[in-house]
Amino acid sequence: MIENFSKEQRSEVVATLCSAFRDYAVMRYVLASSADEYELHLAELIGFYVDSRLMRHWPVIGIRAESEIVAVAMGNEAVAKPAPDELKGAYARLRKNLGEDAFERMAAFEAASDLHEPDYPHYFLGMLGVRMEHRGNGYAAALIERFCELSAADDQSQAVVLSTEDPDNLPFYKKMGFAVVADSEVGDLHTWCLALPTPGPA
Repeated sequence: MIENFSKEQRSEVVATLCSAFRDYAVMRYVLASSADEYELHLAELIGFYVDSRLMRHWPVIGIRAESEIVAVAMGNEAVAKPAPDELKGAYARLRKNLGEDAFERMAAFEAASDLHEPDYPHYFLGMLGVRMEHRGNGYAAALIERFCELSAADDQSQAVVLSTEDPDNLPFYKKMGFAVVADSEVGDLHTWCLALPTPGPA
């Protein structure tokens, strides 16, 4: 069963995404200078991404197995919402804690990713992570399908959009119905932007 998560589950959500993204190319790229503080900085970075959705009441959903959260998907709704003051403070702390080098890499990556997003209204699936030991159970597909349902129920959204920096992910997303709409180089990364149109409510 897919759950909607709130601030009460924040620490569990962050832990699940840290497990799923520990060795992901974007995290290694952004946090390349973290050295012995990599695990701490990873939790701070992912924690900020989680907070940016929770504080705006955007979708943070997931699946449990034997009471443990094992898969999480979160993203942005079609209509932008301004960052609350609390999130602006968290952003400043993140910049201070990660250091300017990491922060500049993060900003460059996000700017490049944003540039290639379609200009029509859409739900953006910002992070989709499954703990390694629970992969292969269909959890990622189920969470994508729920995001598509959310987009389809929103009369202002025309699609679900996501990006990936792992070419091994492309066949899975294409099987789910996504098509590549843009790609680019960001530092040492190659990033692909994909979109899946979702029919609006009848």
